[in-house]
Amino acid sequence: MYKRIGFLVIVFFSLITFDKAYATSGACSSHLGVNCSVGPAGDGSVTCNDGWSNSSVNFYSADECKPNLACTSPSSSGSGCKTENDYGALSLQLSRTGGFDSLSGTSALNQCRSQITAYQTQQQEYQSCLNQNQTQSSNYYSGMQQETARLNLESSQTLKNIDCMTKYLKAHYDQGTNQCVCDTGMWNDGVKCTTPALYCITKYGLFADPDLAKSTSTTAYCKCTNDYQLNSSQQCAPIAQTNANNQTSKAVVASPNPSDFHSVGVNIKTPNGTIYMITSSGFRRPYTSAGAFLSYGFNTWATVVDSNSADETLLETTYIPPRDGKIVCSDRGTDKGTCYLITNSKKAGFTSAKVFNGLGFSFKNTTSGDMSWMNSTNNIDNAQSAHLPGTLIKNNGNYQLVVSGGIMNTTLDIAKSWGYPATDAVTANKADSGLTNLGSLNTRQAGELLPK
Repeated sequence: MYKRIGFLVIVFFSLITFDKAYATSGACSSHLGVNCSVGPAGDGSVTCNDGWSNSSVNFYSADECKPNLACTSPSSSGSGCKTENDYGALSLQLSRTGGFDSLSGTSALNQCRSQITAYQTQQQEYQSCLNQNQTQSSNYYSGMQQETARLNLESSQTLKNIDCMTKYLKAHYDQGTNQCVCDTGMWNDGVKCTTPALYCITKYGLFADPDLAKSTSTTAYCKCTNDYQLNSSQQCAPIAQTNANNQTSKAVVASPNPSDFHSVGVNIKTPNGTIYMITSSGFRRPYTSAGAFLSYGFNTWATVVDSNSADETLLETTYIPPRDGKIVCSDRGTDKGTCYLITNSKKAGFTSAKVFNGLGFSFKNTTSGDMSWMNSTNNIDNAQSAHLPGTLIKNNGNYQLVVSGGIMNTTLDIAKSWGYPATDAVTANKADSGLTNLGSLNTRQAGELLPK
């Protein structure tokens, strides 16, 4: 996978070892430096001297905060008195030479005594420094072990969250119960977490609604709409009624009229904030994220409308991923910094900067987001290979779009109708000339996401 930092080398962040790549004195370079005395912040990051605490650098990765007291041992060699043995030797020497009681002899002994006192003070300071270093190192590495444990737990919970989302879609891992639970407002239908409305429709039929007043956090209840009740097949069916001629008939409750729904291609927002597109097949498809929504250049927030009751009866179908041809770089997890091309609704990772740039792509045209949920296809490891489906190329001044099975001629205006800005176009290479020409691309119609 291609890493934006490091370019030619994939850097894997280990939860056991704090990578030296993060240890930079520039962690708080614009905030008066790192304040190591306060220790790590709640998220493990450094705190700056001006109080700023939004640094991405981990406390235990900052060189400034590592134990680094320099303890200087007093030299035991050289001239001068250092121990009582030295004082005794000097006294004996002066006695033998007759200078013990002389003025110069007394001065020499006093000087020796001062030197011994100074040396012993230096020894005490040195030992104190060693003890302080040992205490700081012990506290530092104990804190590092705790931080490692915290990061390991956080990573474990992240992986479990991903596993829950993979299995149940709108779900997360609950540490207290050690199991997957549906996100707030979602119900578990036994296969996945879904909206209460879809849960009830799936289980009891089109004329079933969630009974929110009766439902609890652990038990979901549904009810049939007016004039409907459960039949022997456990489906909401019209209630048998008796008319004026005492003949049995069935009450008819009209289904939503097609005119009640928003038009095909309209983006609607439901009360829980999810953005859906109305499809030509009569479904509503949710976008995976705001980034996915905006990756389709024809989408704008201004065109999103609130859903109506008819819209909310439409069955929810598969997620809408980012647009083919978009470059998205992961901003979290073990592949953080890896850049992917979206192709055929899957992600293809670039293996190096050389390949990325060799195929004509620019980092200025990338976006970032969580890519862990998306299915992968083969990595892109050859700058001489043909561009993959979804890529807009410029060939001798003419625009073409690479699609599954070949290539289609287009104009910039038609490409823009499919959500491609001019900046997405890359220069065609020799291998692209071998792609089958499938004719001209038509202008996008409402409800279409990818050229067919």
